Amino acid sequence: MEVWIAEVATGEAVSAHKYEAEKGKPRSATTVLRAVGVLAGILDTAVKQNRLTKNPARNTDNLPRKKSKKRHRYLSHMEVGRLADAAGARGPLVLTLAYLGLRWGEATELRVGDVNPLRRRVHVERSATAVKRVIQIGPVKSWEDRIVPLPSFLMEVIAEACVNKSADALLFPEPGATKHAGIPDLRDDRNGWWTLAVREAGLDRLTPHDLRHTCASLAVSAGANVKALQRMLGHKSAAMTLDIYADLFDDDLDQVAGVLDQARSDALVSKKCPPEESGKAVPA
Repeated sequence: MEVWIAEVATGEAVSAHKYEAEKGKPRSATTVLRAVGVLAGILDTAVKQNRLTKNPARNTDNLPRKKSKKRHRYLSHMEVGRLADAAGARGPLVLTLAYLGLRWGEATELRVGDVNPLRRRVHVERSATAVKRVIQIGPVKSWEDRIVPLPSFLMEVIAEACVNKSADALLFPEPGATKHAGIPDLRDDRNGWWTLAVREAGLDRLTPHDLRHTCASLAVSAGANVKALQRMLGHKSAAMTLDIYADLFDDDLDQVAGVLDQARSDALVSKKCPPEESGKAVPA
């Protein structure tokens, strides 16, 4: 499977539209990921029908990553608060995106039964995706569900959203309805709720996914370690988290240099002025 993925990416795979084995053009990460996703879905069916014991298209090691030249946008706590206030009835959803780091589909598919108020945890195991305006429910992006911790203030917000709802009810449905909340269309809907909320909050252009980046930024600023952040965001590895948010750890590099400076200074002072041995008389 890894060989086929590499061949598709480089254009060396035999095209399904040609009979001769000609080299095609290299494919983008998006195209490769879509091809692997379609194949994985087909092979899932084969596994369910006992034609295969394992799906070789799942959890492969050499999937390409999308490269984005766009810099991540990070909001402060105050900016998140203003945006949530401006969003009105959708404020709890905004806070959830910014403080749990969920993807839009994960957040809008959350059910009341996914919340554990005693442990202040949320179980993230499904995602909602609109396909030709029809909502399809599937696994999360990494195919591995995860448990995400809830800050106390957010637990209060979510607890209020759970009032008078059954366990299978959506936590953040479209206001005034029971259907899934649709992701804002920033290209066509210039007067949609998201655009208006961003404008009212006094913020520059922003996407809902920027709130996931904001969560990472706020967590790192609060001292969260990389492994905990990786689990929270649902990344495959801590290395992936470091790769995506390398810019957040620039201050950590400065801190490492400072710690090394102090350790060297302490060691040199200690060598020049060794501590007095116990029991030895101190000269007057």
